[in-house]
Amino acid sequence: MSLKAYKKSWQKAWERITLSNDTKCFVIVSLLQGITLIILQLRMFLRNTSLSDQMDSYIEQNRTLAASCEMGLAENRLTLMFAESFGFILFQIFQFYFCLHAIIHQNMIQIFVILGLDISSSLYGIVQQSEIEIELDIISNDCPGIYKFSPNYELYEYPHIITSSVFALVNLILTVRLFLLFERKMYEKPDIELNKPALYRRMLIFVMMLKLDAFLVVINVSLTIAIIPFLGQQSIMFIIAYVIHASILLLSFLALILAYNSFIRQWKIGLYIFIVYWILFIADFTFLIKDGISAASSGWYFWVSTSEP
Repeated sequence: MSLKAYKKSWQKAWERITLSNDTKCFVIVSLLQGITLIILQLRMFLRNTSLSDQMDSYIEQNRTLAASCEMGLAENRLTLMFAESFGFILFQIFQFYFCLHAIIHQNMIQIFVILGLDISSSLYGIVQQSEIEIELDIISNDCPGIYKFSPNYELYEYPHIITSSVFALVNLILTVRLFLLFERKMYEKPDIELNKPALYRRMLIFVMMLKLDAFLVVINVSLTIAIIPFLGQQSIMFIIAYVIHASILLLSFLALILAYNSFIRQWKIGLYIFIVYWILFIADFTFLIKDGISAASSGWYFWVSTSEP
């Protein structure tokens, strides 16, 4: 693409962003949301790091007692929450890009999905608090009276939950206003080859889902990598299952590239191959869900369940 074409593309994008006060507000709110929630998540990350350091100190001073109540295992699980915080920060960066993309392409379907992700983000703050509560309850029950870890929810989780909920409410209002703005011209694009709104709608949904899939794969990779330091504590069967999962995860990158290129080139065979591959990925995801439910029923939580020995 030539410099002139790039300039024209950027000019068109800017025109879409500044189309109305609602589009400008949506982008600004998305940027503020990303920055604010990343800062709050970093504070929670540092708090968890402090808790982990306190556990390290306690283990060093009381090795026998700490080993008898599995303090080290509790610390390992707390460490895996660091990967979750990293994933959430990546999500906020992706979410801002997703918002820009939706406004530039006037993709109302994507804006609805963004609203759903915002609501899920606020609920995830409750999940993070529950994880810490479960972890500290395990320590309190298994090691009664030996040490008191203070998570200070009112300084960390509560501000995160309240702030993300407020942003979700604001985005709900903006979503309604953007729907009223885009409803007449949502699929009336002069550059659509066949000029079929239904076909264009499916194209938008497919590309949007590919982007979401790609992001979720990246998050899955970060969680998978986070488990590597603990593989030495696992059984042979766990390690075999881990290698299989990691291999499937690698294939998912190739499948997403294949799907996108097949879509651009309108190559049906490539899309069929992608569908066949995706059955394998769904099977792997189903296994992880089953493993997560099993871990949750035994007193642990879902998100880092694959680390449970």
